[in-house]
Amino acid sequence: MNGHYKLDLSKSLERKIAEELYLNNQRIAKIIDKNKLFDMSKTGNKSCFRNETLHFLPMQFIPGFTFPKDGVFECDFTYLYQSRGQSPISEQQFGILYQKLQSSTVPLQLRLHVLIFLSYILLIFSYLRQYRNTYGLLRSSSRK
Repeated sequence: MNGHYKLDLSKSLERKIAEELYLNNQRIAKIIDKNKLFDMSKTGNKSCFRNETLHFLPMQFIPGFTFPKDGVFECDFTYLYQSRGQSPISEQQFGILYQKLQSSTVPLQLRLHVLIFLSYILLIFSYLRQYRNTYGLLRSSSRK
């Protein structure tokens, strides 16, 4: 769900995505509060939203906010918290990979290229998981 969104609120699917982003934002803020995690939001408000606009005008969420029935909502959304079990690679797998690269006789520059390549693969898998989750949301809301 990380990414840039430009959503037409008059379309039910896009409105549902905006509402789900808003709900996820609220859940994450509660997790940050409950666990006393470091607030990495842009303005210190525990918000995953950045650069929010509604009807092409800058906006901020207030308690009790609801999306209007029409207009364009645009934002960047970045998860501030990743729950356990969402890591694309386990700590054990990462440890094994790290040990193998560290003990390798391959030149350091090549090992760095391998790490960069693997980070791209992990990023792609992360995006695929996000798209799958979003597609599942779209698919379930289109059945209604």
